[in-house]
Amino acid sequence: GGDLDSYEALRGIYRRAELFSDLVELHEKMLSSLAPEVRVGALREIVDAQRGPLENPDMAFVTACRLYREQPDDVEVSDILETLASELGCLDEVVALIEDRVDGIVDSRVRLELFMKLGRLHDVALSEPDEAEASYERALEIEPAHSDALDGLMKLAVADERFDKQLNILERK
Repeated sequence: GGDLDSYEALRGIYRRAELFSDLVELHEKMLSSLAPEVRVGALREIVDAQRGPLENPDMAFVTACRLYREQPDDVEVSDILETLASELGCLDEVVALIEDRVDGIVDSRVRLELFMKLGRLHDVALSEPDEAEASYERALEIEPAHSDALDGLMKLAVADERFDKQLNILERK
């Protein structure tokens, strides 16, 4: 563990001295040799440095995508991704990344939350009502009476003037 000890020592020095470029470089050099949980922590530190002191949202987004691929069941990471993508105008990339990973997530509560996020993003950010509806329906497969998913479907049905769907949703409530 000499390399790991040196890594941890340098990491502490760079953090205390606020040498964020050096910290990011150190993490990047060591990532492939780190245990998964340590790698996730390193990626989080890289994202924080790129978002904050290094003021590089483009690189922070790329790193956050890497982090999400490592930890797709971490809702906080998907929130960070959404925030960065919103600032950069690339929410479609986040939607694609989440859609690619959501079915592999074991925890149904996390899947539910991600389907709700997808529904909202498809509806509000990307103006894709059909995809939004499909996401809300997937949320309802997990929790059939989920009020926010039903509200999302109702909003879409009202906007589309689909009275049959509105009645169907009211019956489900």
